[in-house]
Amino acid sequence: MTQQPSLLETKPTRYSLTISMEKANANALLIAPIVAAILIVPHVLLWGVDGLLGWLTGSLLPTILIVPVLIASIYLHEILHGLGFILFGQMRIGDISLGFNRKTLSPYIHCTEPVAASAYKVSLVMPGLLLGVMPAVIGIVVGIGWLTLYGMLMSVAALGDAQIAWLMRSLPGRTRVVDHPEEVGCEVLVA
Repeated sequence: MTQQPSLLETKPTRYSLTISMEKANANALLIAPIVAAILIVPHVLLWGVDGLLGWLTGSLLPTILIVPVLIASIYLHEILHGLGFILFGQMRIGDISLGFNRKTLSPYIHCTEPVAASAYKVSLVMPGLLLGVMPAVIGIVVGIGWLTLYGMLMSVAALGDAQIAWLMRSLPGRTRVVDHPEEVGCEVLVA
């Protein structure tokens, strides 16, 4: 008579919740103008076009700083994902790796251990909220054009993350997920 393995001995089955990089980018290109309009139109209505772009006149320094600030922000975006995994998913630093994809010329964070779907979702949206939405709203309210534009760009940069969060919307928070090793998204672990 063969003995059945106990529940503790069985490996969970997995299914993927992923989107190809090409499809994520195509979707982002469709959504980006809407996000830009939602954030820029209120600023222009409150403060005028000069209130949005006036900071560019009179000095080369702001223009020179744009590229280094955006590059640093892209890395900060990834680090915020990692911080989300640590704070909300109770991961250790050793469970997270920072890498650079030469094919897409982009940095990435990869969490190697399973985490609750709720923590994964929070980790997904943290950069978009902290680097995108919050600065844009502050820029709109206070009338700081460069902050509104920065927030808009970082919100657009987070659209891929938003698409994964959308794919995960029906997953119960306690469901265990793990970063997909090769694609954009995650694998859902089913016990």
